[in-house]
Amino acid sequence: MANLDRMLAARSLAVVGASNRSGSFGERLAIEALRSHGVERVHFVNPAYTEIQGRPCVPSLSELDGPVDLVLLGIPDRLLPTHLELAVEAGAGAAVAFGSAFGQAAQIRAAVGARIAVCGAGCMGFVNPWHGLRALGYLERDRLVPGGIALITHSGSVFSALLRSHRRLEFSVAISSGQELVTTTGEYLRWILDQPQTTVVGLFLETIREPDLIREQLARAAALGIPVVALTVGTSIAGRAMVTAHSGAVAGADAAWEALFATYGVHRCGDVEEFVDTLELMSVGRRVSRGVGEPGHGIATVHDSGAERVLMVDVAAAESVPFATLGGKCRQALAEVLDEGLVVTNPLDVWGRGVDTETLFGTCLGALADEPHVELVALAVDLVEEYDGDQAYQRALEAVASDTDKPLVVISNVPAATDQVQAARLRGLGIPVLEGTRSGVRAIGHLLDSARGAIAPTPLQPVPAALAPGTRPQPLTGWLSAVDSLALLADRGMHVVSTTPATTRAGA
Repeated sequence: MANLDRMLAARSLAVVGASNRSGSFGERLAIEALRSHGVERVHFVNPAYTEIQGRPCVPSLSELDGPVDLVLLGIPDRLLPTHLELAVEAGAGAAVAFGSAFGQAAQIRAAVGARIAVCGAGCMGFVNPWHGLRALGYLERDRLVPGGIALITHSGSVFSALLRSHRRLEFSVAISSGQELVTTTGEYLRWILDQPQTTVVGLFLETIREPDLIREQLARAAALGIPVVALTVGTSIAGRAMVTAHSGAVAGADAAWEALFATYGVHRCGDVEEFVDTLELMSVGRRVSRGVGEPGHGIATVHDSGAERVLMVDVAAAESVPFATLGGKCRQALAEVLDEGLVVTNPLDVWGRGVDTETLFGTCLGALADEPHVELVALAVDLVEEYDGDQAYQRALEAVASDTDKPLVVISNVPAATDQVQAARLRGLGIPVLEGTRSGVRAIGHLLDSARGAIAPTPLQPVPAALAPGTRPQPLTGWLSAVDSLALLADRGMHVVSTTPATTRAGA
């Protein structure tokens, strides 16, 4: 853990392979290192230079004037083992290996052992906005707003896409872990859960290394009430083959992922859109009540389109997201403002003559937020750019958000048409804008599930001792009964359920 502190909260850096050559990887490494405003000292290492970015440059790690926390290795793969050994000898606590390290895995592990933490190989690095630390080989936004999302991803492309997204995704730490030749997801997760700023964890995984450690940390997250949102790849036969080719990892079978995540209450997503919508919704901090599973409890949605309301019903039914039953007081409040011919129901279509939109939508959203059975209120509209400057939806949402502590969200049904100016303002007020009907409904489903908690896992029992000599069953031939099969497995040291045979109804 101390080495992970020296990696993810480093106060001194050494950039090996730093360069003045315009557009080079080494130049980008140097620029990002100097943007790390929380780092007290940055060293540049390259035998070809005496000065980089106006700072002194030494030819070797062995010539640093003191130990550093973190070494960034922007060098060819063939040099990685040697420079990792030099990093250890120089007293470094951690390193980032950006290269693919093709054919170098065994040498890298031998060079490092357990002496330092290593991010990578084949990674994009990491950022820690709270500590002002940017261990990156690619230029990112000059300012990254610190937040509560802790991200660990095996995909460097997803890492960059989420950092550059227009969404309100504010990270406590974001790690592109790559091939995890030394330091694994489980170790990162253990460190992340120790940080007070972590409010939600996002995992984009190809495989699991150290499964017992992962189980332990997922149990911790559940106990701490920190939601974990996960997206896995390699669930198909072709996908598993690609995972092996990409990172040398063995992708988990889909049933294993499902069982693991169900046990610890992990919110599993089916694609990146759902992953991002769920992270944005979870990170805002508003939660639903424990009454979400009671009869009549659920969500409420407000629409300006009858057809899109029907689409919402279809999608919610397919995703098992319930609509709340409205009480008499709520129904009366809605009936007083709806145009003649519109029916008070949930989901609610309020678009009649389109008169005084702000008051109409504000009153309806507020009445639904006050309904005890409603756990979350969504304005499900196409949040398009308004060429007449109309801000009625935005003002209605702002008013309701200040009067309720329930989750209030926008579901924009056509992501490509979403007005990012409006969306940014709403997100700044703590109102998530979910970009897609199905991904948005699924994200809401995850939020509802978070109130139900995780299943308490059954502790692993000790492996049964081998049978004493002379008591081992005689070799069996032919088809085995269920009882004999389990006894045979138990004898070989596998965990099995206790089994008592019954041959009659009365015996059972």
